[in-house]
Amino acid sequence: MGVRFAMQEFFSFQKPKGFMAWSLLFAFCTVHCALALEAGDISKSPTTPWESGKIFGPKDDPVSNLPELSRGVPENEPEMGLMELVDVGLENNPSTRSYWNQARSAAYKMYATRSAYYPTVTLKNTLGFSKATQPAYPGFTSTKQLTDNPALSITYLLLDFGSRAAAAEAAKQTLFASNFQFNQSIQDTIYNIMNSYYDLDIKQSLVESNIINLKMSDTTLKQVEVKKKAGLASQTDLYTAIQNQAQAVYTLESSKGDLLTSRATLLKNVGLPANSKLRVAPPPPLSNLSPLDTQLDNLILQAMERRPDVAAKVATVLAKKATARKANADIWPTISLNLNGQRTFFDANYSFPPSHYSGESHYNNYSASVVFSVDLFDGFSKLNTARSARADVESAKADLAQSELQAIADVVTNYNNVQTAIRKVTSSQVALEASQVSYDSTSVSYKAGLKTLVDLITAQNNLATSRSQNIQARDGLFQAAVQLTKSTGTLSPKNAAIASVDPASKP
Repeated sequence: MGVRFAMQEFFSFQKPKGFMAWSLLFAFCTVHCALALEAGDISKSPTTPWESGKIFGPKDDPVSNLPELSRGVPENEPEMGLMELVDVGLENNPSTRSYWNQARSAAYKMYATRSAYYPTVTLKNTLGFSKATQPAYPGFTSTKQLTDNPALSITYLLLDFGSRAAAAEAAKQTLFASNFQFNQSIQDTIYNIMNSYYDLDIKQSLVESNIINLKMSDTTLKQVEVKKKAGLASQTDLYTAIQNQAQAVYTLESSKGDLLTSRATLLKNVGLPANSKLRVAPPPPLSNLSPLDTQLDNLILQAMERRPDVAAKVATVLAKKATARKANADIWPTISLNLNGQRTFFDANYSFPPSHYSGESHYNNYSASVVFSVDLFDGFSKLNTARSARADVESAKADLAQSELQAIADVVTNYNNVQTAIRKVTSSQVALEASQVSYDSTSVSYKAGLKTLVDLITAQNNLATSRSQNIQARDGLFQAAVQLTKSTGTLSPKNAAIASVDPASKP
């Protein structure tokens, strides 16, 4: 009786056009009053990692408060170090924005699954006009009628054996997986920026080293020219010195080209045009080359807890399990409640000469039903869908196991690479110092006529090789430290420079 009384009150007005206005208002509210994203469902911006501890909280719609997603390098910007480059890169890089919007999409899909817990309310209105003429002796009857037919239908799912809950759980876990993938994209962006930053540093160091090598070649050529004028060097010695200088020029120009390419790569990873006038500050010198004091097992445990790609695989497994539960629940019957109410307004005009009638009126129709629905036979579609979902769960578990094995292998490999890189830096530094002493001694001996030109050029090339190896060893240590930090899942905007400043520190 309460439902019927409410329907009567709802349809108590008489004018069709008034009802149409209320229908449009109701439809507008239905479209524009949907729930916004809740704080904690996704990250607040494409530059901030998602925090898994903040699942639900006060409503704070990031969709209506989007930050500026990109910016260029301000005018008169001073030299930018690694941390500044990471900040600019996170704001400009399209990859993080793409994953952030994918997480937003997953959040709205999760909200869509919650709609199954609410009734479906459908409002329908039909406005029509009809005219009928029939023969009636000795003339014709004529009927004109204007009708307005509003109808309200309410459908509510009472029982589905857990299908709605499983669908909501699968959507939530899918959202978690999207958020972890977004976190991984942030780490990948930081990693790419750091890699290209250190690569630019090594290319710059190689250019400077080759400039020194060219100066040494010029000095050697001048010494040979002086000796030739004095009759102490042959024509062969002169051409050998010229060839040595030309080779130094070639090596220098090649390293300059590599430097320009490395700079373009860094600017691309930062999200800036390759021709941007950006000044990059060099990294600080190495301060501690002692072996890592962090136990390997602790790093592996940290990777299992912190790596976003592993966490995303875990969320995917849980989502697949929820999908399998939904597929099993869909095999069972559903029970729904249907309520329908309809009022028909009409304005009739009836004419049968000499009689004539016209007037307005209405009548009501109501219905209520409980619907029990089950597919007795569907070609085994739902059964096979459930089997497929269970197979997807096992596949997701295998992917998770593979991801964990890969994470452990990454940590072990990068841990050993850091240890090896530290020893390389130490040995290359010793070799560089010894080569410098050898070159200086050979140069003095050559001037005194105690060494040949071949001895001098050999010592010069050995010094150039040692200098290049020292530069590459230092870069290798930077790269290994960054890779170890990334493999443990601890690479973030806050600690992006930890590995570069102190490779022996804990990630």
